[in-house]
Amino acid sequence: MGQDEPIYHVLFREAWEQRSSSPGSALVIGMSALEVGVKSLIATLVPDARWLAMHLPAPPLIQILVDYVPTLPAQHAFSGKVKPPPPAVLDAIRKGVTLRNDLAHRGERPPDFDTLESILLAIKDCLWLFDYYGGYAWAAEFISRESLEAMM
Repeated sequence: MGQDEPIYHVLFREAWEQRSSSPGSALVIGMSALEVGVKSLIATLVPDARWLAMHLPAPPLIQILVDYVPTLPAQHAFSGKVKPPPPAVLDAIRKGVTLRNDLAHRGERPPDFDTLESILLAIKDCLWLFDYYGGYAWAAEFISRESLEAMM
């Protein structure tokens, strides 16, 4: 029996498909995919923390990516180390958090197409990185070349 596709990949695909027609929705859905993805990774690698990861408000996303992800007992690593996403990815995610909050809480305009696409591509790299850390070595094939090189 096969395994269902993780919801964070389903959400990401929906965000990607909406990037031209509904950029605001694409940003909100894409950031949600990232949040669900990192919580799923935590739940997978630290089963005793599953309930906390899935039910309690999480610390700021960047803090989780930078400070907590490297402490996880990942199934795969880079040169023996569990690393946070590379700086360029983190910069795009920071921008995504700010733009999502501006859009959702202050009614600001969605980002332009190029900005949105760079944020979504950073999210995509994170999601595949989470799969890699979670035990799927083949997931590294879907991380961008730039991100992989930065993590080596």
